Amino acid sequence: AACGLKDGDLVRAKSGQGEVDLPLAVSAAIRPGAAYIQGLVDPTSAPGWSVNFLTSQRLSDFGGGSTFSDSRIKVSKAGERGGDAGGDH
Repeated sequence: AACGLKDGDLVRAKSGQGEVDLPLAVSAAIRPGAAYIQGLVDPTSAPGWSVNFLTSQRLSDFGGGSTFSDSRIKVSKAGERGGDAGGDH
């Protein structure tokens, strides 16, 4: 995987709204530069987190719909200092 991350690593996903630590699952089904976070996760693998910590309450400019499926995040190994949510990993 990119950035020296590997399957099973505990990673931090950070956005302008918040951050969560969760286990990484590497998949060829997800294009490079993109991330998929399942809304429901085994609570024993990532206790005390919610994908909602990463999402905006802002509505889309076209139709006033939700923007929670389009959140820009930065992914880094948990415990490392990360910069702003720029989506570079």
